[in-house]
Amino acid sequence: MHTKVVYQSAKALARIGCAVLRFNFRGTGASAGSFDGGDGERDDFRAALDFMHDEHGDIPLWVAGMSFGAWVALAVGVEDPRVSVLLGLSTPVAGTTSSLWLVATSRSSSSTGSETRSVR
Repeated sequence: MHTKVVYQSAKALARIGCAVLRFNFRGTGASAGSFDGGDGERDDFRAALDFMHDEHGDIPLWVAGMSFGAWVALAVGVEDPRVSVLLGLSTPVAGTTSSLWLVATSRSSSSTGSETRSVR
């Protein structure tokens, strides 16, 4: 979660107006629990999406992750209709034990109250 890539990615998303949530999966860093091979981590990610939705209302959610976190973010995000953007950094071909990821939402002052933009 504190790698330069994750930190700078979160900072860039915040700079364009996204609310960003970064945290460790279960059993990583100071997080309780233990690694669950992807099942529990997907549950963690769903809980993060629910949290961001509760905090920011019915605006499109963007999901992103790095390494194993990218695998989890993409797997969960593609199934959730609230998610409008999927971002994977260093997406693994096979499983890995890294647990760095973030969730972002975007809000603008447009007439619909929400907007989705691409990060270039």
